[in-house]
Amino acid sequence: MKILFTIGALLLQTYALASNTLSAKLAPLEAQLNQCSDYQSIDCVKKKLSTMVKIDQLLRVELKSKDDESSVKRLTHSNQEHAKQLRQILDAHFWVKKSVFGKETDNHAWLIVQHADHDPDLQHRALYILEKMLFEGETDVTHYAYLLDRVAVRYKDFGIKQKYGTQAHFENGKVAIMPYEGSESDLDRRRRQIGLDPIKDYLAELNVFYGVSKEIS
Repeated sequence: MKILFTIGALLLQTYALASNTLSAKLAPLEAQLNQCSDYQSIDCVKKKLSTMVKIDQLLRVELKSKDDESSVKRLTHSNQEHAKQLRQILDAHFWVKKSVFGKETDNHAWLIVQHADHDPDLQHRALYILEKMLFEGETDVTHYAYLLDRVAVRYKDFGIKQKYGTQAHFENGKVAIMPYEGSESDLDRRRRQIGLDPIKDYLAELNVFYGVSKEIS
């Protein structure tokens, strides 16, 4: 019993240390996020979006390593706050065009909206915007493709399927691509047209990323 208690205490200490380390990393980023509030300022918007993505990625790394209620709540709250700020950015600029804000900021804005599943209206709005930006060469085609699929899987119960196979879930212990239009060859043709890898390669990468060791057939 004494040995078990000691191990338990060590685990608690490790957990506390990890939480403190995460908090120490998040604190300056959250302070930086609130340093400017001028959404008309290009520099301010670029800094905000960059900081949002850093926070987002830190929290997702934590969730991947420690999938508990606290981690989920922290990420959910972050997603909500970032979506609110992105709305204000879109109100001010329509979109963070590559020609004005640069490719990196375009990518940051897309990532924030991609993770705003709690706000369907924002994702629908961004999808409409990205379609326009795509024709103007002001965003990456894969941003539109990923968000189009993200929105599509929300309505899978109505028979709507994704077009590019970018969205997946866990099924029978491994990662599986959610329903898509047409055959696998149709899917690969569409993916090839926008510069994405064949679906089997993408699926293998996802399984490696999520630590699924089972061989992909």
